[in-house]
Amino acid sequence: MGLFGDLDVASAKDNPNEIPPNTYHCVVTKVATAPTRNGEKLGMTITYKILSGDYEGKSFTEWKEIPQPVDPRNPTKDEERAISFIKQRLVSLGIPSDQMNSLKPDDLIGIEADVSVIENPKNPLYPQVRRVSLHESDVRFT
Repeated sequence: MGLFGDLDVASAKDNPNEIPPNTYHCVVTKVATAPTRNGEKLGMTITYKILSGDYEGKSFTEWKEIPQPVDPRNPTKDEERAISFIKQRLVSLGIPSDQMNSLKPDDLIGIEADVSVIENPKNPLYPQVRRVSLHESDVRFT
């Protein structure tokens, strides 16, 4: 008998975080901001939890850079692009424009969305969020 007894480790999935490319009905369970490991950038991480299907209960995250312009009224082209990506995500989660600048992390918790993921070309162990749209059952901002 080996180290793991009767446990069949050889037939286990290669990727314990596997979430195949598809669109999943999810809920936002956590939103946090933090600097990157090297401290060069600030980002927002959105955690989604799958609500139904074969992967129900599994969670995955999406990261968006929060630029820190020297002059917030005059961001660089790269900073403008990062701001646009944040706005795009907030719009897709149903956040009205007039609430975006005063948004708190808890305001996003509980939002239901349909989230499309693809294989992450930079790190295939984790899915990459491709698209997000407000789930038809979530009408909090309409």
